[in-house]
Amino acid sequence: MTFQWTPILPVWLIALVMAGLLALLAYGCRILVRKRVPAKWIAILAVLRLVIMAVFLACLLQPVAAYTRTVVQRTDLLVLVDTSKSMAAKSGTAKDGPSGKTRLQAAVDTLAAGEMAGQLARQFKVHWFAFDDTARPLESAALKQLAATGDTTHYAAAIATAWSTCREQEGERSDAAAAARVLLVSDGNDHGDDDPVRLARRLGLAVDVLLPPKPAQAEAPAPQQPGAEITSVQCPRSVLLGTEIRFVVNLRRNGSDVQTATVELTEDGQVVQSFPVDFAANEQSKQASVVYHPPHAGLHAYGLALPVPAKPFDVSVQVVNRQYEVLMLEDSWRWEFKYLRRVFEDDPHFSLTAFASRSRTSFVQFSEPERRVNLGGFPQSWSDLAPFDMIVLGDVDPSRWPEALPAAIHRLVVEEGKSLIYVAGSNMSRLTKCPEIETLLPAVLTDASARPVGGPVQVRVSVEGVASAQFFRPDAASQSLWQDLPPMDQIYPPLRKKPGATILVEARQQSNEFGNLIAVAEQTVGRGRVLYVGTDTLWKWQMLGVYNGAGQTPYTVFWQQTLRAMAPGRTGAVLDLQPEAARYRAGQMVRVVARLQSDRPVADAKLRGAVAVPGGRELPLAFVPDPAKPDTGTAAFEAPVAGQYTISAGAESGGRTIAEVTAAVDVQPSPSEADDTTVDRAALARLARDTGGKEIDPADPATWPPVDDSRPTFQQAGMLDLWNNYTLLFALVALLGLDWVLRLGRGYF
Repeated sequence: MTFQWTPILPVWLIALVMAGLLALLAYGCRILVRKRVPAKWIAILAVLRLVIMAVFLACLLQPVAAYTRTVVQRTDLLVLVDTSKSMAAKSGTAKDGPSGKTRLQAAVDTLAAGEMAGQLARQFKVHWFAFDDTARPLESAALKQLAATGDTTHYAAAIATAWSTCREQEGERSDAAAAARVLLVSDGNDHGDDDPVRLARRLGLAVDVLLPPKPAQAEAPAPQQPGAEITSVQCPRSVLLGTEIRFVVNLRRNGSDVQTATVELTEDGQVVQSFPVDFAANEQSKQASVVYHPPHAGLHAYGLALPVPAKPFDVSVQVVNRQYEVLMLEDSWRWEFKYLRRVFEDDPHFSLTAFASRSRTSFVQFSEPERRVNLGGFPQSWSDLAPFDMIVLGDVDPSRWPEALPAAIHRLVVEEGKSLIYVAGSNMSRLTKCPEIETLLPAVLTDASARPVGGPVQVRVSVEGVASAQFFRPDAASQSLWQDLPPMDQIYPPLRKKPGATILVEARQQSNEFGNLIAVAEQTVGRGRVLYVGTDTLWKWQMLGVYNGAGQTPYTVFWQQTLRAMAPGRTGAVLDLQPEAARYRAGQMVRVVARLQSDRPVADAKLRGAVAVPGGRELPLAFVPDPAKPDTGTAAFEAPVAGQYTISAGAESGGRTIAEVTAAVDVQPSPSEADDTTVDRAALARLARDTGGKEIDPADPATWPPVDDSRPTFQQAGMLDLWNNYTLLFALVALLGLDWVLRLGRGYF
């Protein structure tokens, strides 16, 4: 303890005053001696007056005492009392009778009085909260005034709000997160979407639960539950056609005798997959994932359920078709055309539109049903070719084409970055007379190039080809795939490669003055890429090639990797529509964010939208632009009833639509607190067990919230101002009064 002095007078003046008082004390003692006062009382009065002088001196100096003491940090205990309508149900104990206290009243009585309530107050720093869908701070004296009027119960939201409030009250103490516990007083009926266990673990909270009193009479037996139940399902709201949908399924086991649960996946009401989930001996919950590849684009309803579902889960996923559009022109019905067409049709990332010659003036069109480009006939100009990402030319005769078509292909490759693949044939001599196409090829063609070199022609992947994406080798099986390629029946040899071109495949033995004969080559022209395939017998790789570990031939792997390597970057505008969640409850606000993405600036883009509500009605949806992000807009609407809501959005610029997108959200019926009157003891027990908490029984001290014996200590500073708290003043008055009483009683005046 230390003292600080704040004298009200100069020190020299205080010393002068005290000297005068001592002189007066000596003079008084002399007077008492003259009056023949006994020496004993002279000494008593002298000592008393010295004490008075000392207190008076302290009053003049005004001392302030500063001290520190060691204090044990008490653990923060957040007591959350459920005030939802389900807590208005009668507790039904034998003591209270069926018409006695409600669950809330019984809980309040336990918390307000009794031995457990006293220990909580002594051992913990208690923070009181009432909650339903959120938590509200509460004074302990107001417990008796609580009423069960809440419309819903959200454990996670209430715990998060209470924790934030406690942190604010405690001034963000560094040790608050490690010291706090939660005492949840509820009936186990949680209607929130968030997982309270996950939240408590993230915050480092142990959740103790105060179980409601057991009924006096046995409750009606609950319906028989399955051995396991699905508690939640997570999945993407939108995927591209050809990619996978990954469903993450969380299951809970209701009995220790259940070892395996079988989950069924349905698509639009049809079972498409089933998978078993195995539980270990000590596992009560399990997370499993299932991967599914949707075969068709569009909005699909998926369901995940157990054979005897207690709580089936339905989700909607938008399968978006953003395939690469491919145009193939062929004048000869070659085997290469048939095999290559099959590769495109089997690959979900590419959509093929092909024209094969029937006669000199007519063509047969082949197209996939899910294509985005519809041509009414053979392409005539740039506008017909612009929607395509890749063009494949077979054994074509450009002289039969419309006059503007060769220049349009040249423009698409050089200026717009599209890709061109040429598969050689006997009409190559005619191609040399079309400079718009010939200048794009990575090899120099001559009239002799149209005369094939007969085989078998042994070929090999060049050194540059080994490092290319077309012959990518991710594993040992892929390396062996390209080592011994089947020979080609014939090749159409160009004279040489052009500067900047790359030879990918070459003949092992045949050569000319410029080197080995070229079988496959590529080059970049302007913004686009061009591939030259100098044979029409590449399909022999499908028939004679060695299969890899995935059961694929060199022909399939080569074309799959080539198509992806040649695929141009996405151009144009894409609109992304993202709801905040995939599942809502009736009565909630649904918020969606639309983002316009484009490879070039879009002038005066405007977002429009609509939402189709259950029942067939369609309502307009207004997107509010984000001031900080002009290409982003936010919209919201209320979902009053349960069902599926389909949201559509579009972007317009210059009076035309540049992008469109749809998404769906599922709205579940909102649970009623009034109807949910059962006590879910199992849910409360799981919440306590999974967070490291305890099930509290007020009658059993062993179950009460434990006190941490290793609680930290801290030095608490204090200050004692003896003048401002009137201690010195009262002492001075009391001593003066005592002096007066003694002299009065003895007659020493």
